[in-house]
This record gives sequence, C-alpha cells and structure tokens, in this order.
Amino acid sequence: MEIYFDAQVTGARDKAIRAAIDAGKHVYTEKPLAADVGSAVDLVRLARAAGVRNGVVSDKLFLPGLRKLKRLVDGGFFGRILSVRGEFGYWVFEGDWQPAQRPSWNYRSADGGGIVLDMFPHWQYVLEGLFGPVRAVQCVATTHIPFRVDENGAAYQATADDAAYAIFELDGGAIAQINCGCTATSWSSSRSTAPTAARSPGCASAGYSTGPARPCRCGTRTSRRTTTSARSGSGYPTTRSSATGSASSGRRSCGTSSTRRRSRGTSPRGRAAYSWPTWDCAPRARGDA
Repeated sequence: MEIYFDAQVTGARDKAIRAAIDAGKHVYTEKPLAADVGSAVDLVRLARAAGVRNGVVSDKLFLPGLRKLKRLVDGGFFGRILSVRGEFGYWVFEGDWQPAQRPSWNYRSADGGGIVLDMFPHWQYVLEGLFGPVRAVQCVATTHIPFRVDENGAAYQATADDAAYAIFELDGGAIAQINCGCTATSWSSSRSTAPTAARSPGCASAGYSTGPARPCRCGTRTSRRTTTSARSGSGYPTTRSSATGSASSGRRSCGTSSTRRRSRGTSPRGRAAYSWPTWDCAPRARGDA
C-alpha cells in the first residue's frame, strides 16, 4: 500500500493531491484540504471516483486534555452544554529584532496564509468531535500587525489575517466562542476550551485555578480557586472565592481562607527589589495567631 502525505504550503496542495490521486495513491493531507470550498469538494469527488482512501489531519482530538474533556462530556458531567468558550494564542515575533518562529508565507494571503485557513479546520473537527456539528459561523478576521520581516531580513506587508474572533452555532443550540491569533494581544491566552454547563435538577459547578499551589509559612500548600455554581430554580448563579489547602510534612491545614503577601527587600545595588508573591494563611476564626 502506498500513501501520499501532503504537508507543503496550502497554495501548492491542490495540484499535488490531484497528481497523487491520478497515480492511484491513497492520500493523507495536512489541513486545509484546499484554499476554497469548491476546490476541496472537487478533490473529494475525484478521490471517491478513483476509489482511493483519503483523510485530513485531525490531531487535536488526541491531545490528553481534549480526550479527558470528551470523557466528561460523554459521561454527562456538565449536564446539557449551553456554551463553549475557547482561547488560542501565541506570539509570533514580527521578525525585526527577533527571528519569527513561522515562515513568512503564513502572513501573505496570496500564498495561502491566514489564521482562519490555518486554525478553523481544527475548530471544525474539535467542536464536532466534542460537542456537535457546526451549523453556522460568523467571524471577524483582522490583521493586527500590518508589516513583518521575512527570513531574509526584508520587510513585507502582511496581507493575511493574523487574528480571528468567531461564534459557532452548534447542532442542538449550543453556542461556541473561539478567539485565536498569533499576535502579542493574544499571546497571553492559553490554549483552553471551557464548557459552560446547565444541569436540571441539581447543581452544576466549574472552577479554575489562578495560580500554582505555593507553600505558606506554616507548611500548608494553598492555592487560590474561584468557583461558580448555578442551582436550578435560583434566580442568579452564585460566585465564591476560597482557598484550598493540603497538609505537607504531616502538618494540618491552617485555615480556610488566605491572603496574598508581597515581600519587599533591597537588591545588592541598593535598589528596591520585590520577591515573588507568597501566600499567607489568615488566622482562624477562633483567634489563633
């Protein structure tokens, strides 16, 4: 069995895949299959007529975090999914004082570049694989950084979109919102998919950690956690903030709430220096110091 795998630039993919199909090769290709819908449909029909097997990369479904999320969704942990929010971003350097991490063709529309062509194929199969088929899409795509520097040190105009903000309507009525980009404005966003759930009757809750667990001076490791819960029948969800602690070295947890402290010292050169923030446990209600 012979398989042709295509991982070249998007603009050259259509011609190469057609040649592989004509040669009777099975095809496995990077996304997107083509730069426009018409060309993609033509390739699918050509492969079916030739009787060759074909597929497009869908690697994100096998990431450990998304596999775990699918188990929770399939197991009913979230109840009925109402909405999904995703943030994807990283900073691709402009190339002026630091070399860019991606080839310059990614930012030229004539060469098949653009964040929509690059990432929206991923969102399509991720959303369908986890939550349901996509029925409608509306999106604002923009170019936040209009000029970049290529591999040879020459400045060029970025004609492809480098950020996109989309709303997807899913089968069953759920709404997904996904922001993605490769600019400094989206660099601080982590890759995450956070479903918002409703369960009736009963209560659904979801939490996120705002930082790693840090040792308190008493020996307890504490982490800040914000939890939002919504009970059926109540008018509004309730939000509370608490600290969770786990005893280390055999010591007991020293409290149920915590405060953040920033210590200030002096650097060897006499300048003011601030250390990394630490967690202090608040005194217990009974007045322990």
